[in-house]
Amino acid sequence: MSEERLRLTAYHEAGHAVASWVVGLEMEGASIEPQGSSLGRVRFADMQHVDVYEEIMHRHLVSSYAGVKAVELCTGRATDPDDPNTDPRHRGSDWDAVMSLILSLADREESAQVALQERVEEKALCVLRENWHGVEAVAQALLRHRSLDSTDLLRILEDANCPRAKPVYEYKLNQLADCLWKLRHRYNALIEEGRQVEAQRVAAEQARVESKMQDLARLAER
Repeated sequence: MSEERLRLTAYHEAGHAVASWVVGLEMEGASIEPQGSSLGRVRFADMQHVDVYEEIMHRHLVSSYAGVKAVELCTGRATDPDDPNTDPRHRGSDWDAVMSLILSLADREESAQVALQERVEEKALCVLRENWHGVEAVAQALLRHRSLDSTDLLRILEDANCPRAKPVYEYKLNQLADCLWKLRHRYNALIEEGRQVEAQRVAAEQARVESKMQDLARLAER
């Protein structure tokens, strides 16, 4: 790999890493060591659960756009149409990931898909511009060490003062906890009013929410 190709790969992966950090995705590491047809990659701790919640998919979509956009910001040039990461025929490319997520999140209407792409692309660019110092820091660390683990990324991005969104699991658990609190109050009120049948229905819903919280907590611990 040429020095220039290596440098751009480092910025590409740094773009993914910074966007992932800012939107709250859990990363295991980043690398610019070639592997098969891949020149680099960011590994995600929760990738096996990407389709569990739409919020996770939205965040991965922002991250998927950020690699190509980081290189464009670095070079000041639009991405070459022949770049494998923008070629939908190239399995495993950024565009492959983008289209998979777009089809999962948007309506079948092409206009809805285009609108979602435009919103997410703008979000990715905004994240990168506001945290370019973090992109530079990660890219330089990748060029020095070739691979970074989650501890390295945490140190670099905290030192660069890149903001961190709540992880999706914590966000979802908070939502479910709020729902459970309301259901418990509703159940107690119904019992006091002697409305046993309705109370039983609320109790069943409580059990379902508690089960979801337990499942989510187990996912977060993996």
